[in-house]
Amino acid sequence: PNMDAMLCRIDMHTGDLDAADAWYREKAPCEPTHLNVMRRYQYLTQAMVELEDGRPDTAQLTLSPLEPYIQNCARNIDGIHLNVLTAIALHRKKDERWRERLTAALDAAAEYRFIRTVSVYGTAVLPLLEALDWDGDKACRKRLMAAVRTQAAFYPHFLEPRLAPGEELTPTELQILHLLCADKSNTEIAQIMDVKLSTVKTHVSHILDKLDVKRRAEAKTAAKKLHLVPDNL
Repeated sequence: PNMDAMLCRIDMHTGDLDAADAWYREKAPCEPTHLNVMRRYQYLTQAMVELEDGRPDTAQLTLSPLEPYIQNCARNIDGIHLNVLTAIALHRKKDERWRERLTAALDAAAEYRFIRTVSVYGTAVLPLLEALDWDGDKACRKRLMAAVRTQAAFYPHFLEPRLAPGEELTPTELQILHLLCADKSNTEIAQIMDVKLSTVKTHVSHILDKLDVKRRAEAKTAAKKLHLVPDNL
């Protein structure tokens, strides 16, 4: 199972997001309330897919059960990964607590002279590092930034949300998307939402643009890949 999770990480690095999604659906632990410490590599991978799917809240839920285990058992490398991923999730939610989580990761990385443990996140962690005023080991920071930029150059889209912040669906668009995926017509959606038919058509057009598709059937497929609607809808 850890090898499968490693292959999923390779898929994310190389841009095969369909394969990463397949691992998530079929093999990810998805059991945040029943921690199995032997699966911690898989939990971290699961959180990465959730970040790439634009679900930072879900990623935090996946990571949170690992916190007490990592602290109590002094799992330093796991702790760095946990803090970096949590920092990325918080940053995407515009929660300033990302600073303390990334600082904790950098402090531990500097203490043990770990570089790759942070640099592997490349383009996902680069903007955070540039915005953080960390007063730790300057030589370590210089080496780290060089390694992070190298990773970002090779894998520029790693952990990049599929929908950019400016392309995220509004709450109303999400409601209409759910109805669209339930095979409701524009007229039926207008009746359910109690809005004009022209308003629904405008919303549907925006949804198709944001999902980068042309047809309603394609929107349904894209919405399931992005976990915007349940798979059984």
